[in-house]
Amino acid sequence: MTAGAVIVMTLLGVAKRRTGSKLGNSMLQTEAKVTLVDAALAAALLVGLGLNAVLGRWWADPLAALALAALAVKEGLEALRGE
Repeated sequence: MTAGAVIVMTLLGVAKRRTGSKLGNSMLQTEAKVTLVDAALAAALLVGLGLNAVLGRWWADPLAALALAALAVKEGLEALRGE
């Protein structure tokens, strides 16, 4: 299910960004960013769980979560600034 979410959310995010750009709709472009962050979250979950399950790397999932948190903060600050 998570692998499907990565694919669907990525395609949906790209489509939202493209449509928002063509329509000049900044709200849809912002929603596209949120959707792409969701896709990245699902991808990080898959990578972290995979590294833990296959290689016993227990730290991979928390490390991916920290990277995603940094990305979410960056995107949030850009949204507040209206970028």
